[in-house]
Amino acid sequence: MEEVQKVQKSSRVWCDSDDENVEIDISDHLKLRKLRKVDGEKSIDGKECSKRLREFHQNKVFKTKGNEWIYKARKEIFESVDTDHLDQESVNNIKSDSLSNLETFNKVKTGKIYKYIQDYKSRKNDKLTKSGKSIISQSKIDIKRLTNANIQSPSGCVVKSLEFHKGQHIENGNNVSLLSVSGWDKKIKLFNVDGIENKLISSLFFDDFPIYESRFTSSTEEMMFLGPRARIGVFDLLEGKINFLPGIAGRKDKRYWNLTIQKSEGLDKSYIGLSTSNGTILVLDEQTKQLVRSFKMNDSVTGLAFHPLENDKIISTSNTGEIYIWDINTGRCRERIVDYGSLCITSIVSSYKSKVQRRAISSSYIMTGSTTGFVNIYSLDDNIQKTQDKSENPNINSIFKTPKFTIDNICTSITSMAIHPRNEIAAISSKWTKDSLKLINLYTGHVYSNWPTARTPLKYVTSMDFSEYGGYLATGNDKGDVLLYRINDYI
Repeated sequence: MEEVQKVQKSSRVWCDSDDENVEIDISDHLKLRKLRKVDGEKSIDGKECSKRLREFHQNKVFKTKGNEWIYKARKEIFESVDTDHLDQESVNNIKSDSLSNLETFNKVKTGKIYKYIQDYKSRKNDKLTKSGKSIISQSKIDIKRLTNANIQSPSGCVVKSLEFHKGQHIENGNNVSLLSVSGWDKKIKLFNVDGIENKLISSLFFDDFPIYESRFTSSTEEMMFLGPRARIGVFDLLEGKINFLPGIAGRKDKRYWNLTIQKSEGLDKSYIGLSTSNGTILVLDEQTKQLVRSFKMNDSVTGLAFHPLENDKIISTSNTGEIYIWDINTGRCRERIVDYGSLCITSIVSSYKSKVQRRAISSSYIMTGSTTGFVNIYSLDDNIQKTQDKSENPNINSIFKTPKFTIDNICTSITSMAIHPRNEIAAISSKWTKDSLKLINLYTGHVYSNWPTARTPLKYVTSMDFSEYGGYLATGNDKGDVLLYRINDYI
């Protein structure tokens, strides 16, 4: 603490000589009585008052348990002023887009983020990662709670989106992952998640722009995010620049939903999926951000996901319980599937090819959630009999497809789903019921009963994600906390 005080003291460039001539009565005001050093003390000069206020604040913060990170963060900031900065062009872009600075945005630690990106690129041609147990337990999940992922900077409001970066690195023998957290607090935060300190790397504040969705791109060098208006933000993780797309092919959309990034390994080209009003689906090229294809559904779009096996297919869901499979190359609807037993689909998620998958036993999955709490799990590697409805348009295959498993452990609308990169387990939750989260074994369709327990403080889960490395599971809730767990089978 003394070291930090010295840094702050040396940075003072002006002192008011009139402070010594000011007389302040500290006995007459309730808020100033705490500055008295002896009983009966009545007045002090302005200089002494300033000194005591500073000491009171520093002692109160320092003695409060869990606040030690503040001094470490301040020390890092003062030490990095000369080296960590953005170029003038970035500053101008920020000002022109009414983006205000939060804490240390102009000192974003791009060097720390660079470690994750380099790790991901270095592993692109690596062989399959063989870590953890051969097959995860099918009866009980071995899971442990760690320090909250955003302990250094809680959101204070609903966490709308969180996602782990695909890279990792090792610090003090621990797998460390990069986690992005965003929400209605108008901030995007990046955390260095190690399960112990979970340091805050950077925090960005957007004036009058709450973040509804944010996703890392497949290249892992950028992050895209959506807000309440028709603006798509792109955050360059390496250069610290933030840009907003001027528009999509001259369209005049009022807002975008369902931001989806194609993440499978080994792709020559990756796509970005968005939905807008009136059932319109937009597919963009990830690299150029230009419109590649647009599709039109008969109903409102409730979810988007890319096909796990066919890279040129995108899947959409409707509020009438149907799943559409679109061909990006031809611009046509290839299949229209009636979701088994569903009246209205609320969300969809698909698995993707990852370096950590065990190819001998892994399958590809699509999961759909409904308003009634039912979750259908489709295995694309199974030979499922299809029945064509002759009354429908013959150019569109309306098929009834039996899911591999149907989960009915949640009674309210499914709002969040996530599949582990190894395609062995999945998580489902509903934000409408407290502590409503379940883990599913995708091999057997078994819902783990030993976790969460009645004492697990999940609250109302609004978002969640698995990490590729380290076995982390992060869950965001309505209180602004991001709970962090480690699945011990994956370490």
